Amino acid sequence: MLSIENLSVKISNTTILKDINMSAKSGLVTCVMGKNGMGKTTLLETIMGHHIPSKGSIKYKGKNIEKLLPFQRAKLGLAYVPQGREIFSRLTVKENLLTALCMEKEKNNIDSEVLALFPILNEMLDRFGGDLSGGQQQQLAIARALLMKPKILILDEPTEGIQPSIIKIIKEVILFIKKKKTTIVLVEQYFDFAKDIADEIVIMDRGKIFTSGKVKILDERKIKDILSV
Repeated sequence: MLSIENLSVKISNTTILKDINMSAKSGLVTCVMGKNGMGKTTLLETIMGHHIPSKGSIKYKGKNIEKLLPFQRAKLGLAYVPQGREIFSRLTVKENLLTALCMEKEKNNIDSEVLALFPILNEMLDRFGGDLSGGQQQQLAIARALLMKPKILILDEPTEGIQPSIIKIIKEVILFIKKKKTTIVLVEQYFDFAKDIADEIVIMDRGKIFTSGKVKILDERKIKDILSV
């Protein structure tokens, strides 16, 4: 569904990504891993159109999208939950959710199924986004992305700084939407979380892909050694 070929990205004349080749298969979870500063977030941002590749291509359903603007990629069905969540702190939870529906005919129709995935949000619809805890904000950010009914959901470290009970909720949500054939690409630091949800893992090192493959095939001990700081 999503393929990246010979992708390189320069930011301020520094090469951040070099000759990246990877794919995210339809309906599967692809997890990008690696130590901090290895280019993982830049890769996701480039997929979403926030950086222009210096070379290479990004294809969605066989069509090149590397020259499309972020909103054009969103229209195609790519939804992104960034590392900083980027919720609107002075909008209520409900208003944050409604921003995902600005292109829909039913602009005030929040999908009840999405709210059912995150029950706490239903109790906080009138609370300001900035008043939520980090874990609640993460749930809000993911729910907002899901309201766009994405074909590909892109998550940047969804478990970072989140308490275990909410990590469990996020894992269950990822597995649920995977069953609905949503393609998922995420950056994750914790292998134990990744192995429970991912079909394929891509390990990055210094802007390149060090190794990749199916979770069942990759050597767990070797991966943990690579990821250890």
